[in-house]
Amino acid sequence: MPSVTTTEQLTEKLATAHLSILADRMDAGTLRGVADGQVPARIFALPHATSGTLNVWDDARTAAREFWERASDDGRVSDDVRSCCAANAKALVN
Repeated sequence: MPSVTTTEQLTEKLATAHLSILADRMDAGTLRGVADGQVPARIFALPHATSGTLNVWDDARTAAREFWERASDDGRVSDDVRSCCAANAKALVN
């Protein structure tokens, strides 16, 4: 019998995956800032479902959209970052 993944577990897995990807990109230098300390804007590449992810795709998309929506409302980050987060959340709407 396949295991059931709760939304909380899925959100935790998604956050862990994002942190892992960020760590890899930092190691590769792709998140390196420019001389003034700014990090260049990156275009959000919407991932595609695969046969191995179809069973959790809707939950993962919902968790990702919730993450971007929360970030877009977070007053601790700049207007530019909130705008970028809002655009990412909008890209994940069905």
